[in-house]
Formats: sequence, C-alpha cells, structure tokens
Amino acid sequence: MENVTLDPGMDEGVKYLGYVDKYDDNLLYIENLALENRQSIQGIFNNYPYFANCVGILYLTLLYFGRKWMESRPAYSLRLPLIAWNALLAAFSIVGFVRSIDIMYYSITKYSW
Repeated sequence: MENVTLDPGMDEGVKYLGYVDKYDDNLLYIENLALENRQSIQGIFNNYPYFANCVGILYLTLLYFGRKWMESRPAYSLRLPLIAWNALLAAFSIVGFVRSIDIMYYSITKYSW
C-alpha cells in the first residue's frame, strides 16, 4: 500500500486506516457510476416503453403456470438449502458491514449531515 498524507484535522479513530484520503475519489466515482447506471436503465424504459409491461406479464404468467405445475408434484425438502442460504446471507451481510463501516464513519465525520 502506498503512503498517503492524512488530513491533520481528521479524527484519530480514522487515521489507522491509512487509505482514507482515497475515499473522496472513490465516493465521487461511485456516485458517477450510480448516475450512469440509473440513466442507462431509464434509457431502456424510454427506448422500449413496453419492456416493463412485457416483463411484468411474463412474471405473472410464470407465477400462474408455476403454481399449477407444482400442485400435482410433491413438496421439495428445502430445510438444509434454506439454512445454508441464510447462513451465507448472514455472513455476506456481516462482511459487507465490516467493509463499509469505516467508509461510513469517515463520510459522516468529514461531511456530517
């Protein structure tokens, strides 16, 4: 990791991170990326106005026929897959929290509300 100069007014609790100065550039990049993605998704719906309706109709059709198809079939035993799914989801959430709490703390302390 390269050496970075830290803001002298920065809280002592954040200085140990060593890469917090890069957050400003990363946050700007993330904001621009989110704006581009939002515009591209809006572009799909603007260029193809019936796209959302087609997706909704397809979803409702699959939902209806899926229920009809499953009426005559035995129920799946999903206890173990659901336990594994919930454990992985919990682990992913914990890792995401741990990875993002320092960025959130830095943003709140530097930029406030």
